[in-house]
Amino acid sequence: MGILPRGILGGFSGLVGTVVGSRWRDRDTIRAKPMFKKSRTATESQEIVRLKFSVVSKILTSMSALISIAFSERDGKPSHNSALKYTLDNAMIGEYPDFAIDFTKFLVSSGKLPLTIVQPALAEGQSIRFQWNPQVHSNLLPDDRAILVAYHAPTNRTYYTIGSNIRSEGTSLLELGGLSGAEVETWLGFISRDGKRVANSTYTGKVAIP
Repeated sequence: MGILPRGILGGFSGLVGTVVGSRWRDRDTIRAKPMFKKSRTATESQEIVRLKFSVVSKILTSMSALISIAFSERDGKPSHNSALKYTLDNAMIGEYPDFAIDFTKFLVSSGKLPLTIVQPALAEGQSIRFQWNPQVHSNLLPDDRAILVAYHAPTNRTYYTIGSNIRSEGTSLLELGGLSGAEVETWLGFISRDGKRVANSTYTGKVAIP
């Protein structure tokens, strides 16, 4: 509490409102109330958010060109922001500081095109074989293009192709090369021929390359 020893127009000592009064070398002085330092808890919370963003941004950066196409439908937001928000909200696992991506919940494409039945991906030499139900109907067109994706976490490298095969063919091959003995995470999605409709990708498993 502040003290006004000589009335409202005189000097004072202590805290009054947002200022601090004191006497120094026979002079009355005032200074601003010092700001409280941020709590340790707030600093840790900021570090948790920063680390989560770092983990998600790393994988999204490896497939930025794909994301710009395959997330174009979601929420009307810029594709990268949409993918970032989805992943933070739905595909993060672990405790600080050991955060990681849950690949089974991660999406490489997202939209309103209906899902289809897919099979687990398989290694075929230095390539990945993807297979799905080729049946079509009014919302699943035979010329929907397949989105094939493989991610090699140790090198943070994404391999993908769009439209090498279409829905009615029921199968497609993603060539990798140079990954003998490695394991990759895989996903399959679809995008309409005109690029306006996209399906949520399906995780097709971890595949070991012989």
